Amino acid sequence: FHMQGAYCIYGTLPFIMESLRPVRPGDDATALRMSIDRVVGAGLLVIDDLGTEKRGEWVAERLTMIVDERHKRNKPTIVTTNIKPDDLPGAVGERIASRLTAGATIVVASGDDLRKQMDFSMADKPWLSGTGRHRHER
Repeated sequence: FHMQGAYCIYGTLPFIMESLRPVRPGDDATALRMSIDRVVGAGLLVIDDLGTEKRGEWVAERLTMIVDERHKRNKPTIVTTNIKPDDLPGAVGERIASRLTAGATIVVASGDDLRKQMDFSMADKPWLSGTGRHRHER
């Protein structure tokens, strides 16, 4: 989709939540509200790997606020998780699970974890390691 001036926020829940935390002691509720409004107002929000985070009360409250408000505004949200759809309410709570799945298309991906099969060594990838020479064709 395309919307003039729209932006996307992508990250794991801990990363997104960390962006909401006060930077300095004394940062007020207005700064927090502005940060939450930025996440709620994103044209697209992608929460990666939901369910792997440490869930405390602060995170649960902010996640509920964000998901609930995006649901009310009919904003698209994509969530990736290893949690089975039937187990989602137990993992994130009934309210959040209900908002995330209402009208959603649930895609179940199965198969081997490709990250375990990938070779992350830099020896054969000089363009990533910074040690190789680069040739530019015109």
